[in-house]
Parts: sequence; structure tokens; C-alpha cells
Amino acid sequence: INAEYMGLVAELYKTHVKRSPESAKVLDVGCAVGGIALQLSRHFGGGIVGVESNADLVADAKGIHSNGSVKYVHSGTEKIAQLPAEVDPGRVQYRLADACCLPPDLAGFDVVLAAHVLCYLPGPQAFLSRVAGGPGNGLVAPGGIFVSISADNWSEEYTPRSSWITGEESVSGIGKALGGEFELVSVQDVPMILRKGVRDFRFLVGEASVWRRQATAGAAAPSQ
Repeated sequence: INAEYMGLVAELYKTHVKRSPESAKVLDVGCAVGGIALQLSRHFGGGIVGVESNADLVADAKGIHSNGSVKYVHSGTEKIAQLPAEVDPGRVQYRLADACCLPPDLAGFDVVLAAHVLCYLPGPQAFLSRVAGGPGNGLVAPGGIFVSISADNWSEEYTPRSSWITGEESVSGIGKALGGEFELVSVQDVPMILRKGVRDFRFLVGEASVWRRQATAGAAAPSQ
């Protein structure tokens, strides 16, 4: 994923986060080797948690912190990830976890990102239900935001067709799964270039929907 895309995602968050960036707590679900999480560390000082289900990618993300760069394999292609300039890796931590079954201590974040995640989950509804959660275990704190970015590239290889949230109803489907405590505040296109192979580059346009949780929602209290 190109750096311009990651910077655009970070700016998207800055636009919609109401609380002070220096105290905002961020969760990046499906963080891979941490590219977006590191970009977010430029702006948010309350701590960034990157969650990834692939143990090798988590190890590579940690390797970037300690070594400055790392070689890794993604979709059968060897790549090199480097620590970007002017980021603060001390603000970022990585955890191995399944997005459809996240640990209960992950709750009350001011910012939650799921960039190109929903289309690769076996149970996207389960993840969205946890985003909203019940008292004390919702991923998004009252007044916080959830951003879903998706290119609508569903496949039965990853997700049963009956669980797809697709087409013109993708945004409304996300809203229905989140429940009435979330308000849609923005929808915009986010272009990106994805490298799938040595000579295989794909241009995708993701749909970014931004949802704000009501300040009085019955979830975990905001971070202090």
C-alpha cells in the first residue's frame, strides 16, 4: 500500500476526531506490518494498538521498530517495509488477535480503523457487533469514531456469501450492524495502489465511511 494512501487515511482521522490528538487512543484492526499505525503515531499521543491475526506480520511489524526495516512476504510477494521518517514508534504496540474474537480488554478507543478488513473476515457482522459492543466492552468509546474502508471486493474464499455487506447497501449494512448509537458523518472515496506481485499493481478505490458514537453511548468510558 502506497505512502500517499496511508497519509490520506491519517488526515481523514485528524479531520473527525474531536478530542485532543495528544490524548486520543487509537485501534488499527488488521494492521499488517503497521504502516498506517505508524503514520497515525504522528498525530495521536494516547497510544496506538495495532491488531493483526497473522503472527508473521506481527513479528515483522515489531522488527521494523527494532531494526528500522524488514523483509516480509505478503500474498506470495517479498517486500521491504521501512520505518518512515518523523513517526513515533514508541506510541505503537502490536497484538496478535482475531478481529472476529478480540480480547475483552480492547475497549473504549477514541479512534478505531478497519481499512480493507471487512471483506477478508469470515464473520464481518461479529466484528461490527464488537465495535459497538455492550457496556464496558465496545471498541469505540462514547464520542469516538469508527472508520471502515472497503473496496467492496468480497469473495467466498474468505467470507460466506450470506455474510457479505456489499453494493449500494454497504454503508447502510454497516450502520445496521453498528446500531442506533452510531451516526454516519462522512462517506468518501480513498484511492490506493496495491502491489500483488512483482509486476502486478492494482488500483483500487475504497469507500471510507466515518461513524461517530453518541457521547452518551453505553460503552467503555473514553481514555484519559
